[in-house]
Amino acid sequence: MLVKMGELQAEDNLDVSSDLPGKAGIVDGRLIVEEPVGNGAWPVIIPCEGVKVFVNGEPVSRPFVVETAADVSFHVLDQKPQSAYEILLSPDKMKVTLRTRFVKGMEFKLCDREPAQKLKLKTEPVRELQPQALDFRQVLKEIQDLKIRTRIDLEALASACRNLEDVEAVIAEGIPAQPPVHGRIERVWELQAQDAEESSEEERVDHRERNRILSVDAGDVLAHWHPPIPGKPGRNVFGQLVQPPEPKNAALRAGRGVKLVSGGTVAVAEKAGRPVIRGNVVSVSPQMIIEGNVDLKTGNIRFKGDVVVFGSVCESMEIDAGGQVEVMGDVCQAQITAGADVIVKGKVISSSISAGQHLVGLFRSLALVKKVIPELYKLSAACAQLQQHPNFSTKDLSDSGAGYLIKLLLEMRFPGIPKSFAKLGEILANINCELQEEEFSDLIARMRGIAKCFVDGGPLTITSREALDAMGNDLQHLAEEMVKYLEYPANITASYCQNATLEATGDIAITGSLAYGSDMVAGGSIEIAGDCRCGTYQAKQTIRVGTAGSKGIGKTYFSVPEGGTITAKQFYPGVRLKIGSDLRVINSMWYDHTFRELDSLSAEAANG
Repeated sequence: MLVKMGELQAEDNLDVSSDLPGKAGIVDGRLIVEEPVGNGAWPVIIPCEGVKVFVNGEPVSRPFVVETAADVSFHVLDQKPQSAYEILLSPDKMKVTLRTRFVKGMEFKLCDREPAQKLKLKTEPVRELQPQALDFRQVLKEIQDLKIRTRIDLEALASACRNLEDVEAVIAEGIPAQPPVHGRIERVWELQAQDAEESSEEERVDHRERNRILSVDAGDVLAHWHPPIPGKPGRNVFGQLVQPPEPKNAALRAGRGVKLVSGGTVAVAEKAGRPVIRGNVVSVSPQMIIEGNVDLKTGNIRFKGDVVVFGSVCESMEIDAGGQVEVMGDVCQAQITAGADVIVKGKVISSSISAGQHLVGLFRSLALVKKVIPELYKLSAACAQLQQHPNFSTKDLSDSGAGYLIKLLLEMRFPGIPKSFAKLGEILANINCELQEEEFSDLIARMRGIAKCFVDGGPLTITSREALDAMGNDLQHLAEEMVKYLEYPANITASYCQNATLEATGDIAITGSLAYGSDMVAGGSIEIAGDCRCGTYQAKQTIRVGTAGSKGIGKTYFSVPEGGTITAKQFYPGVRLKIGSDLRVINSMWYDHTFRELDSLSAEAANG
């Protein structure tokens, strides 16, 4: 088939390069549209945040094809300024606060955009829009609607409304209750000790005269009690009375060896000894003075009160004291057990020292007592409920008495109570009261008596529900007394420690240059001023030492529970650290560091 040249040339003129895309742009905030040429693509508009786009009056949020500019309209959204407030009433109804929040707005316009086949809209800020001041009258009315009776600070209110700043302005306050003045016990013996020390600054110190400072004689004034002064009630913002808290230390109590005079406001010693105060109870602990060493001449020392040794405690000797033990010399291959602090001015070598050992049993006893008290009140309520039941009087249960009913309830509904009291009895039986103060011995005896009433056939001895309630109340009082003893944990202090075993319910402090090869367990913290080499050191709170471990000499092990810390100026490689259940070994030198967790040692081996 023959093709004419003219026809062929006409087809060659169909050049695709003549197909041009349409374009859309923004000029002075107006849309301009250029239609495509040939088969070019039509312009597309891509909306953006802050601009509402309408096509033929219908809102569009997705990209769309535009034919003519007349079909499209824009509405630029401005950020409106905000003026907001909140009226806050404090939980105790003593204060009304106006919290304001002012946020500036912003006016926007469409950005000019060069014509493009795909036009993405964009806005730009033009100017800030200031928020309006709050309506003072409206806010005041809302506050008055709360029926506040106290004076409203109109000046503070007006300032908060018009200053256009975020504030929390107190606009009304009640009259606070005047707090009480708590009762106060002034310890006279501390002042006497200070005066004695000051008067002897230029004199030669005679340690044998120490007793006149730290001890008292019969007739000495120990303390003055300054009675509490009740507070005065106030009023909240609604005009309601607000009562002040009750003052503390409402009475001064005399313990062992103390008499109250002057209407119960002055505590006087009835015998010689060391003055002690626990809570609001003042007592005198007897004191034994050993002028020289504790050795074969003196024999072992067993004393209810404090023991002061001006010499040393020699090999194979024992001191068992209910109070504090203080040794001016050394303790060598000996044993000291004390109910209170143990202070050794010299060295502790190959010895065993225990401070506050009876408090360990007291801690466990208190936990059981706190657990069982609410159960006793539930037992009493169940007993009352059964006694009021109409069928109770017609059964043998009524004739058998309250004890039988209580025993039956313990077996059927409250089996945990006898178990707790049985465990309490075992703990109390292991507490040695022979060397303790009479008040402490009486406390243990009373708890033992109550515990027996709930074990085996003991419930049958309870005569009435009222007697049951009385035992619950007595147990509550005994728990409060136990807390007073536990407020004063026993500490151990020594200047040097080698191959010794130290256990304290409180802190352990080694003030000298070295603690070596020892085992220490503290209910509080362990603090060693110098080097700590070899041995095992466990504390419930913190461990702080100068230098931990040494080069290639034995194993040094430190342990604290979760939340505890271990601190040293130097940690040698090989020191074992345990925080909670996490055990690690230090494999390099650490300086001036406190370990709160052992993640920093994660890359180091924790072998043996």
